[in-house]
Amino acid sequence: MEKKIRNLWKHVIPQQQFESTETKATYKSLSLAENVTILDDEEAATIIERAEQKDDSDAATVLNGTIIENNTTQVPVNLHKSHHVILDEIARGGMGAVYHGNQMCLNRDVAIKKMLATNEETSSRFISEALVTAFLDHPNIVPIYELSKNESEEIILAMKLVGGNTWSDLLESKDFDDHLQILLSVCNAVAYAHSKGIIHCDLKPANIMIGEFGEVLVMDWGIAVDISPGEVKRGIPQKDVHRPMGTPCYMPAELAEGRGEDIGPWTDVYLLGGILYKLLTKKPPHQGQTILEVLRSACTGCELDFATDTPLEIQEICRKALALSPQERYQTTAEFNNDLRSFIKHRESILIANQAHTKFTLCVSNSEAKNIYEEVTTCISGFQQALELWADNLQAKTWRHDARIFYAQTALRN
Repeated sequence: MEKKIRNLWKHVIPQQQFESTETKATYKSLSLAENVTILDDEEAATIIERAEQKDDSDAATVLNGTIIENNTTQVPVNLHKSHHVILDEIARGGMGAVYHGNQMCLNRDVAIKKMLATNEETSSRFISEALVTAFLDHPNIVPIYELSKNESEEIILAMKLVGGNTWSDLLESKDFDDHLQILLSVCNAVAYAHSKGIIHCDLKPANIMIGEFGEVLVMDWGIAVDISPGEVKRGIPQKDVHRPMGTPCYMPAELAEGRGEDIGPWTDVYLLGGILYKLLTKKPPHQGQTILEVLRSACTGCELDFATDTPLEIQEICRKALALSPQERYQTTAEFNNDLRSFIKHRESILIANQAHTKFTLCVSNSEAKNIYEEVTTCISGFQQALELWADNLQAKTWRHDARIFYAQTALRN
């Protein structure tokens, strides 16, 4: 398996980096996203003129300064001069930086993203991410305002300025119920993207922003894959995915092995399941001291380990989402979302049953106690209360049955 992983990833990371401990970063091949062509004004005008001379079925589409030709996998983009002023830097990564800026024509604050070092491949990938994000108009996806060039001919992306923090920065400061509501909002955004044929492929808490007023925004669509049947591709065309990409400690096997033909909604379901596992256990699904160890887990399947007090219902949701085989997972985000909502709806019943079961376990281990009958009766009442809240709580039914049997056996011994 080690040899296979090294061979699969040799075009993504250097051999010496397999011993790195950085397993939470996004890795991707530099050969991705070649489906963008940058046009100058004259070329753009030619396409528009040609489109106007054709009937509607063959006409090019012009959307927010982006010119897309039908019947082609290329997405030609005409970049106008920017009308923004950069004020100060917000964040900087290995390939790009995000700045606080001002859109002068509307006098509003915006976030401006630009590449630190550019070439044809990185520019194409940068534009591809912008096109995907702009295409996905949803309340839980950051709005894109403009893709343009500054005075230095650098490509810049203007988007909504989001105050707040990444979800990863808030994992310790919010309770579990709050986190579940955030996860549901992420599910809504991802389901919308899937309806447009876009698979995110890099969902993780670090790529989710929580705004100052509680808004939830899915960010970083840089390795999104387009699985739509149309010829025009805004993300990475599915047929072009032949190399691994994503975040090692969260990724499913199809991303770890670069199996583009297996990418689908179930790929993002796996990543959502990984986030749920992180919320439940405080660790991502794939563990290891090095990237190589973590990738081995991603390729062969992770061993899930839950605390004993974790409700079985949510354990099962997590296990199904994180199944190694795509066919064994939830096939849509909606299915995952529905089971999660069902768990939330019945959580009070589950909590009461779990509390009663904890008490019952103590009774079993201390069956000679003087007040054992009163204690077991209290447990049975707890299971009954849980069933009154949710009649189909199978775990509560089983535990109530066990408690009644134990009560009767104890009575016979005494």
